[in-house]
Amino acid sequence: APEGACPAPEAACPAPALGWMLDAGVAEALAGAGAHGDAAGALARAFRPVPGAANVWEGRLLSEAGRGALLEELAGAEAQAAAGTVVLSRPNSMNRHGFVLRELGLGWLLHAMLEEVGRPLGLA
Repeated sequence: APEGACPAPEAACPAPALGWMLDAGVAEALAGAGAHGDAAGALARAFRPVPGAANVWEGRLLSEAGRGALLEELAGAEAQAAAGTVVLSRPNSMNRHGFVLRELGLGWLLHAMLEEVGRPLGLA
């Protein structure tokens, strides 16, 4: 969890801002989306449409530093699980390498992505 993270249940805590974790191009595009009501333009500036897939976009959501920090956190959790010091539940029975972010103290990350990325696109 980020420094200063709320110790209460996540529903009672505000999500920390993604800040440095969010890709700069995405952050810039999203800032313009809310101001101009232009979700389609923000998507086009921040992501690329997937050829042959309607309404599917791809791109980098997190900065290099953000991806590195997240991967480091996930690798640490996986190592603890392998050592038997923590028990991880997997998101579904077909996914042996997935994580339940809330169990790792990272539920705030998904909440912040929804607030900072999903909401501006949805409202634009």
